[in-house]
Amino acid sequence: HASMLRTGGTTWNECLADLFRAGVLEAEQKADGWEAAVIGNTITLLTQIKRATNDHNAHALEAEKPELLDRIMAYVEACYGNDVVIKNVAKEFYVSDSTISHLFKQKLGISFYRFVTQRRLIAAKKLIEKDLSLDEVAVQVGFNDYSGFYRAFKKEYGISPKQYRNIQT
Repeated sequence: HASMLRTGGTTWNECLADLFRAGVLEAEQKADGWEAAVIGNTITLLTQIKRATNDHNAHALEAEKPELLDRIMAYVEACYGNDVVIKNVAKEFYVSDSTISHLFKQKLGISFYRFVTQRRLIAAKKLIEKDLSLDEVAVQVGFNDYSGFYRAFKKEYGISPKQYRNIQT
């Protein structure tokens, strides 16, 4: 069964990082006996990873909720063409609007709204390249009207959707 070991905020974080760095340094410097040093270091590193895996304090802190962010991002990816608003997403995942806002700001450094807009604009670029009408592109990626789409596209990329199409052809 696959799992992920998250050591951020635990005593394992520095320990494992130091062992990894030491192994890389040995491999880069290639001093006499470096192969044996790398093997020994790797065994120690694997032993510490095994111990960290069994340490319940080493797992993700509940406040991080990394799996929640992943699930929300997948939801946005699947539904960006619809009316994706934070209030509805919060209801979908049984959390508050502020939990989602905080998660996006803390983990991605952008607002939830900006993430959705960027995702829509990335999809829009692909549709523009397929030669759909720009009004149709705007609707398919979830904008209510062309003018909102135009403003967002121009703000993000510095050119209009029509200019983007002309560059691509």
